[in-house]
Amino acid sequence: MVEKTLSFARKKLISPQKNKKKRDLIKERKIIGWTLLISIGLSALFYLAANKPKVNFSFKLPSFSSPLPKNPSIGKKAPAQLESLVFEIIGQDKESWAIWVEDLENDFIWSYQDKKIFPAVSLIKLPAITTLYQLIEQKKYQLDQEMILTKEDIRGGAGSLNSQPIGTKLTLEELARLCLNQSDNTAFAMVKRLLTNQTISRNTFSLGLINTSLEENTTTAQDMALFFKLLYQGELLNQEFTNKLINHLTDTAFENQIPQGVPQGIKVAHKVDIEIDSLADAGLILVPQRPIILVFLTKSLNQTEVEKTMVDLTREIYWFLVSAD
Repeated sequence: MVEKTLSFARKKLISPQKNKKKRDLIKERKIIGWTLLISIGLSALFYLAANKPKVNFSFKLPSFSSPLPKNPSIGKKAPAQLESLVFEIIGQDKESWAIWVEDLENDFIWSYQDKKIFPAVSLIKLPAITTLYQLIEQKKYQLDQEMILTKEDIRGGAGSLNSQPIGTKLTLEELARLCLNQSDNTAFAMVKRLLTNQTISRNTFSLGLINTSLEENTTTAQDMALFFKLLYQGELLNQEFTNKLINHLTDTAFENQIPQGVPQGIKVAHKVDIEIDSLADAGLILVPQRPIILVFLTKSLNQTEVEKTMVDLTREIYWFLVSAD
């Protein structure tokens, strides 16, 4: 009887523990199973995400014909085409012209008699004012430094300063602006008095304008093109003074040549020389993303006719370049 009682007690005490262990084992197996299934599912998802086929949705916009005349691509034929175009416009007077055309963003250059010596006259003010600004950059002078107009400074020709009373005070900034924007000869005389001809000539040569002479008052189309290329690329002056110089050359008192040949709204930074026996215009046509250097030097031609020809040349050259892909 006692043995039966003990046996029954053991069953009551041991069975719950076995049942509990069994339930725990089943629960653990379920957790492991679900974990395995989730891991396999996630792996499959990651694989598909990394290796899913790529679908292209690219499409082409309809092409529209341009209203501008299209030239063949700027290549070997383009310079010859431009030359033909230019010579047709200037006709029999081509020996009295020097021309430089350069598209700075497309490495396109065409020139004619670019090394031939021509009168510089007012174009010489470009390296002179550059020299002045370089010396101001070097703290040898100051923009607000004043000079006094003397009787010896007075010059005829372009500009309004010659009508001002002797003793008028002007800052170097004002003199630079007058020299470039109005081509003021009296202001230029004052700048030369400050800097000396020797300093201007030496610096002009150091800029690379080896065929430009203050003493002889001569230059070449190649030198003028080099000047504007260096100016645009920021190799002459820092950004502040580059902007000042370009601003002085924009919307000048002489806008009847190159600026008249480009569409309204396109800025032109340029310098004009107008004399009895010569007419010149050189500068930057500031086409967005593709500036153009244009230099025209002439001599021994009718001034009125040359001015009209420059406008015609500018117009044709401009459209030739901007409409060529």
